Amino acid sequence: MRNVWKGLTMGAFAGAAVGIILDGLRKAGDMSARAASGVSARAKSGATHLAEVVGEKIDDIDTDELKKSAKKGLDQAVETGKDVAKATREQGEKALKQGRKVAKKGYDQAVDRGKDVVETVIEGAGEAVDQTKKVFSRN
Repeated sequence: MRNVWKGLTMGAFAGAAVGIILDGLRKAGDMSARAASGVSARAKSGATHLAEVVGEKIDDIDTDELKKSAKKGLDQAVETGKDVAKATREQGEKALKQGRKVAKKGYDQAVDRGKDVVETVIEGAGEAVDQTKKVFSRN
């Protein structure tokens, strides 16, 4: 019976601890909700003020000057694009020329190597013919 009382006591303490934790979490949640609603109200107020300030500044903008500035920036971007395209084309042409040179050199080397192989095969065939003649001439 002592173990039963021990179990009941431990269960009571564990239950009380869980209850305290749950109450604390609920209170923390309530506090978070209140804080969030305050932040939300401040955010709405700040956004409204920002919209008003931006609206006032937009009214102050000189659209003719803005158009001139935009056209100048666009013209500069177009010129830069042309320069980049020209440089890219020139680099491509150089790379093509170098590629052709490398390809021709590789072709020439392959032909030379092929000639060497053919000569070696012909020499080997000639030696084989000579050896065959020797074998048949002994008999």
